[in-house]
Amino acid sequence: MNYLAIDIGGTNIKYGLVSSSGVLGFNSREKTNKTSLENLVNQLSAIIDSFIAQSITFEGIALSVPAPVNAETGEILGKGSMDFLFRKNLNQILRKSYHMKITSENDGNCAALAEVWLGAAKNCQDVALVVCGTGIGGAIVKDRKIHTGKHLFAGEFGYSILDAGDRKHLKNWSSVASTKAMIDQYSQLKSLTGISGEEVFERAEQGDEDAKQVIDDFFLYNAIGIHNIQFYYDPELILLGGAISERADFLERLEEKFEEIYSGFDYSGVQPRVERCKFSNNANLLGAVYHHVNSGH
Repeated sequence: MNYLAIDIGGTNIKYGLVSSSGVLGFNSREKTNKTSLENLVNQLSAIIDSFIAQSITFEGIALSVPAPVNAETGEILGKGSMDFLFRKNLNQILRKSYHMKITSENDGNCAALAEVWLGAAKNCQDVALVVCGTGIGGAIVKDRKIHTGKHLFAGEFGYSILDAGDRKHLKNWSSVASTKAMIDQYSQLKSLTGISGEEVFERAEQGDEDAKQVIDDFFLYNAIGIHNIQFYYDPELILLGGAISERADFLERLEEKFEEIYSGFDYSGVQPRVERCKFSNNANLLGAVYHHVNSGH
């Protein structure tokens, strides 16, 4: 049995058929049309219609969305990277044209569900996932199920305050240690535009002291955030997602910062067990289908 999974990202929309056993096929991607709700819905409809036109059958549509969402009703509760999605319900909108089961889940939660289902957390009960990209996202898994919290914002780690040095301008995790934050900080120092995260690392390797400092701060703040998660929730595993976490030295650099943190105060207790996600680009597609199959609505 196959399901059509669609991952609505801030940059790209990824989509493909996912079987009930987690096999992905017919997958592709295209740039997200972020100009309006109408244009986004038209883009989603065109993707769905392209499968129907090829006589490719599927039992339902599983959406991964870039904002907090009520997974039972489909109502999007946060603005994320597309303000026009706030308080909208893509399930209801699409169901007017496609008379089948349609579900939505937050993208961070989808990534976590993929890891619990078939990935690095398949043998774990309690897990936290941190996704580092344009902002900091994430998810909390309790007893192998997503823990949403009372207001459905559990796992939105990017909102946690990491820097209170300036009382009038508190800085949250997303603003100090996302990939975008690192790029913005370096670009401001150098009066640059259009530089990538990879270029910041390349400049550091070439001896650029500003790049070295920005990257050092990036790893320190991420280590602080992960340390905080360990003691807020005490999971058996903390998973890292996002393209930057795929860097060969990422975990090593993070471990160095843990040592720096723990050397600064008298502490001999548990330290975070941190691993990369098994799935990267396709995690949200797999997780969206896992949620779809296991949801009763």
